[in-house]
Amino acid sequence: MSSDHRPPNTGSFRRILRTTLSALSGLLAGLCFWLFHERYWRWREEIHAAKSSFVAPDGANLIAGGAFWIMPALAFLVLALLFARAR
Repeated sequence: MSSDHRPPNTGSFRRILRTTLSALSGLLAGLCFWLFHERYWRWREEIHAAKSSFVAPDGANLIAGGAFWIMPALAFLVLALLFARAR
């Protein structure tokens, strides 16, 4: 007897799951990249000139810690690529 007893649609379920996880990871990466841009990159010169924090025209108090958002953005991007390449 074979030890590989899987339901007949397991392959298609896994493909759908990988596609869904890849898309979700890609969306989360995009959100984090957007947050990085809005909370840090766009205002980086003003934040560094102020040496601590900068109050943007919309009233948001921006600090150099906004650069943190690049880390989860890259992690979600790597996950999205790994899920997309999985076979």
